[in-house]
Amino acid sequence: MLASIGDNALREPVTANGVELCPHTGTPYSLLYIIQEFIEHDQHHKVQIDKALLQS
Repeated sequence: MLASIGDNALREPVTANGVELCPHTGTPYSLLYIIQEFIEHDQHHKVQIDKALLQS
């Protein structure tokens, strides 16, 4: 589905909750940037889950 949107559209500036820039990096939001942030966030939680499973 994302491939059908096209690279240019994925990189177009967007707002997230009315905000144009990431407060942590100052990077302009785009769909591609937001997707990457979700992936990194999910990977962070996966590591937490894996550690918890190893401890049990």
